[in-house]
Amino acid sequence: MEIVTGIMALYLVTLMAGRKKAPIFGQMTLTSELALEYLKSGMDGFARRATKILWLTPLEAQSLGYAVPSWVVENYEKYEWSAIIIDERVDVLPLFVYQKSALALLEAELARLEADGATISQDNPRQMTIDLGETALHVRFWRNPKGGKFAKYYLDLTEQKDKA
Repeated sequence: MEIVTGIMALYLVTLMAGRKKAPIFGQMTLTSELALEYLKSGMDGFARRATKILWLTPLEAQSLGYAVPSWVVENYEKYEWSAIIIDERVDVLPLFVYQKSALALLEAELARLEADGATISQDNPRQMTIDLGETALHVRFWRNPKGGKFAKYYLDLTEQKDKA
């Protein structure tokens, strides 16, 4: 009996040690909302190794606990849809995309992925989830730095099967 109990205890310790714990600091805002990094102008652009993409309304993102910018929520008619790109690394903030030019590029690529067999679920009329499974999708948005404040976005996508 003692041997069985010892083996069970060793098994539980091994199981718990192998589990990756999601970080607490850096992932929440001061108001206990899930933190997001917003797509904005930058010289290097914004890149993620996406394993999941949420295509949803900004109000739905807010109801899920994400810290959606107030100017997006207040201008709901202008920002009807948005996307949250979730990185495979738990220490990287999800990327919030709300700009129409960037969303149009992403939507075209998601349609291609759907045609290629990506798993897409309609969670409700205001949210769809694109699960990329084991294949991380390297997503990079960028702008021409000489294009000014309203320069259009460009999108680079590459599939990466190994999670190195």
